[in-house]
Amino acid sequence: MNSFWKTFFATLLAIVVSSVIFAALAVIVMIALIAALSVAPSANVKPVKEGSILKIELAHVSDTYVSNPWAELGLDNSDGSIDLPLSYVLEAIDEAKNDDRIKGIYLNMMDPGCGYASAEALRGALEEFKETGKFIVSYSDFYSLKGYYLASVADQLYVNKEGSIAFDGLAGGAVFFKDLLDKIGVEMMVFKVGTFKSAVEPYMLNGMSDANRAQITSYLGDIWGRILGEVGASRSLDSVRLQALADSMQSVQPTDAYLASGLIDGALYQDQALEQLCSLVDVDEPDDLYFVSLRDVYETRSKSRGVGANVGVLFAEGEINVAVADSPFNTKKVVSDQLADRILEMGEDDDYDALVVRVNSPGGSSYISEQLWYAVHKASQNKPVVVSMGDYAASGGYYMSSGASYIFAEPSTITGSIGIFGVVPNATKLANKVGVHQDVVKTARHADLGALDRPWTEEERALFQQYVNRGYELFLKRVSEGRGMTRNQVDSIAQGRVWTGAQALELGLVDELGGLQDAVAYAASQAGYDTYRVTYARREVNVLQELFNTSTQAVRMKLMTSWFTDEEIRYIDQLRELRAMSGLQTRLPLVVDI
Repeated sequence: MNSFWKTFFATLLAIVVSSVIFAALAVIVMIALIAALSVAPSANVKPVKEGSILKIELAHVSDTYVSNPWAELGLDNSDGSIDLPLSYVLEAIDEAKNDDRIKGIYLNMMDPGCGYASAEALRGALEEFKETGKFIVSYSDFYSLKGYYLASVADQLYVNKEGSIAFDGLAGGAVFFKDLLDKIGVEMMVFKVGTFKSAVEPYMLNGMSDANRAQITSYLGDIWGRILGEVGASRSLDSVRLQALADSMQSVQPTDAYLASGLIDGALYQDQALEQLCSLVDVDEPDDLYFVSLRDVYETRSKSRGVGANVGVLFAEGEINVAVADSPFNTKKVVSDQLADRILEMGEDDDYDALVVRVNSPGGSSYISEQLWYAVHKASQNKPVVVSMGDYAASGGYYMSSGASYIFAEPSTITGSIGIFGVVPNATKLANKVGVHQDVVKTARHADLGALDRPWTEEERALFQQYVNRGYELFLKRVSEGRGMTRNQVDSIAQGRVWTGAQALELGLVDELGGLQDAVAYAASQAGYDTYRVTYARREVNVLQELFNTSTQAVRMKLMTSWFTDEEIRYIDQLRELRAMSGLQTRLPLVVDI
């Protein structure tokens, strides 16, 4: 018995002591968190000094701001240059343009990790910076085509002595699965409206249709022509010469050839490129160079736009779909009907004088697209609602945009694709092949629609096609009302066809070419104000929740990139998108690979 009580009291004491220690540690951690929060914002921002150089290193540019709770707690050691939203980057460059303490920009990136519309916006900001007489120097070990497109604006453009430039042109296409599906016994029943609605072609064909090839040729040619023109103007090379260089596969050429052709100003190692910077800011050696990041400049930017209209900016970035459950394989952002609710709330909120919806979406669910259109349309009845199109605002992305008061697009925005489709798998042959059979009892003729081993009847197929046709007619109606066009006028430029922003302007699908800043300024003017401030809509979460979400996302992406290549991840995303396609779809092809 003594042994029992000794064990009992020892265990009890251990529990009490452990609880006290745990409580003490929790208090210490909370104090540390509070202390970090109180000092972090200023501790992580470098001051801008006389002779500063803005260093731009962009690994990925998105529209949506993703907060970094580690930085907020003072636990992030990054320099703040990477993975800022496009709006912040553009504002930081604009601030640097007007700050006399900043003498120039040092571009140090291989690829900006964004679409060509965003790259156009970045390049335009760099050109405006350069017009002030300040320098831009670019260096990279390797340049992607997009990276070189941006770097070509520089006064001095360098690449590593053993580096390369992927100035090889644009390509776009899709992966086709018809033969594979035939072999395993799965028929993809396709219901669509639109000659150019090519998202379903991978399940019907083994290659592009003539219509799809024509539209891809058109929009790629439009984007490529602008690249040739802008790069040529910056590097004093005509388009014919640049086309010849692209046709000779620049990615495998020696750096001596780049220098001889005029693509670069020198082949140097990075320390040698930094030595070139020294003479521009009058310092003796690279160690004396003083770099500030985009985040540094953004956090210390002028607050002169603190009065006037309050323009709320919301972001529709990602495929349009219902919110999906968390999964290790979720790598993409989703625009759900939660955004529609937020648009309606801000439309009714008198704190906002105007709204800008930044759309960067290839589309998705027709149902969710309709909810988003309704929200944009209703909000526009209360105040100016302007859409700013990013890299993609096509199909469902255009559907929701058509409800706005005014639409801006970048010249290389991928938009249009006004069409609709539904895809339903029929696995009857596969079920028979593997010996799987299903038997049902039903109380109505079509109650077992979708049964594993029963093909659809002609009546069922006809009824579903009518359902698709109604969806297309509603899409045309929304666009014709929003754009002041007849149904037939819209139909003539619809049929699922993809256009660039520049082409869309000529067709009347957008109102003006410009970026997010142009859209914000226009929205403020429509609200009757000459000055404005911007409120970016961000979801509100507590720091601990944000830490947890950020950590799990980081682990997820680390596992994905450890297990799979980028190409494999892209195909996983395609399969996930196919599985998520419920109901009618208003979206681009599964792959728009530019």
